[in-house]
Amino acid sequence: MVLILSIAFAFTNAQDCSSHALMRKGSRLEYVTYATGAHGNFKMARTVFEVLQVMDSAGSRYSSIVKRGIAVNDTSDHYEKPIVLKCDGKNLLFPGNFFGADTTYLCDIYPTVKKRGYYLALTPIQQVITNIIPLQLDGVTKLPVGATQVEQKLTFRNFPVSEQPEEQRLEGPLEVTERNATFIIKDIRVEGKKTITTAAGSFTCYKVVVDSDYLMDSHPIGSKFVMYFNNEVGLVKVVSEVDDKDNKGGSVELVSVK
Repeated sequence: MVLILSIAFAFTNAQDCSSHALMRKGSRLEYVTYATGAHGNFKMARTVFEVLQVMDSAGSRYSSIVKRGIAVNDTSDHYEKPIVLKCDGKNLLFPGNFFGADTTYLCDIYPTVKKRGYYLALTPIQQVITNIIPLQLDGVTKLPVGATQVEQKLTFRNFPVSEQPEEQRLEGPLEVTERNATFIIKDIRVEGKKTITTAAGSFTCYKVVVDSDYLMDSHPIGSKFVMYFNNEVGLVKVVSEVDDKDNKGGSVELVSVK
């Protein structure tokens, strides 16, 4: 799931910046991240974006956004951070991991345990522009890319692997481990349109395919993402295809938009 969380971004086909939901004061968008586990899909994280203020300066438009990550099973576990999103009049400039959850929580990974706090925390990369999205995408087949390589440190807080029964293992102490991740974008292309339905409604979307490599502590993992974007609300859904036995992928979906 880190793969999905590392590249999710917004999109628009509007004629100007103000037509995009993330460039309108008062907009609120909520997403749910689903991971694939042994018993099927489960909700791994909630992410809410609220646009607090929008201003124009020197030919560009800037949107001040608060990003909130909220645990699915215990809302007392949450984080909040500010983001400034820029539109230069022709393109929207998105920082890395814009829509991804920066933190996921133990209560969502292990709903039956009493321990609280984070399960996975990612170092911020909000100043790195990874995606440059043209406002007009009709007829476009390839998308420009900002930074083609992004590095992050991942901090896990998890129960150690052992031969104990699951019930005993989850009552034991937690251990903290750090890993280094590198995400490399190889190609981003547009492959037509499709109607996508989520809890937020039905949206006509562009299908965007991202071919990439993901290195976890230098271990290469092939990855492909199919993303669906609407010309007004932005990201509607993304599904990952991961070539790794330890990572089954998952999805991110828009569940509410105001």
